[in-house]
Amino acid sequence: MIYSALSLSSTGVGSHNMHLSYIFSGLVEIPFYFLIPAAIDWLGRKPSVMVCHLILAFSLLSMYLFDHEADPEIFLIIWLIAKFAVASAFMLCFVYGAELFPTNCRSICLGACATISNLGAVVAPHVPAMDIFFPGLHYLFYALCSFICTILTTILPETKENHSIPRSQQQSLA
Repeated sequence: MIYSALSLSSTGVGSHNMHLSYIFSGLVEIPFYFLIPAAIDWLGRKPSVMVCHLILAFSLLSMYLFDHEADPEIFLIIWLIAKFAVASAFMLCFVYGAELFPTNCRSICLGACATISNLGAVVAPHVPAMDIFFPGLHYLFYALCSFICTILTTILPETKENHSIPRSQQQSLA
């Protein structure tokens, strides 16, 4: 949901040149293809996901507290940090998710996760309507969602050193 929301708003943030903002939103995703595999090996899957969600939550909270009209370039930098963090978390969730689910139902479980993710993408364009009640409220909502994801990740097991991937549902519950 957050990835879709930030992507949809890419031309309306930061500088007054919407084309430049759009280019930056695409370019910011390139470094995570190199940094995230290293983070997975160094930190592990679970801490990497948690760090990305925390960076995202604090970036979105900063966007909520920061006046984007006062300094649009600073707002664009914060937005790009949030976009980098959400793209990284999105990629990590698929890597980590593939290791969490048992082999015999992995594709079904990842498909269910992708479907739920797409439901979030359907909701994402409508969340900024919350700004009617208070300007910037949608950033606070997204920050809260990201923080909840961080908390929920704490209950998941670390799979970095675990080479005994569960092959059945009974092994995954044990």
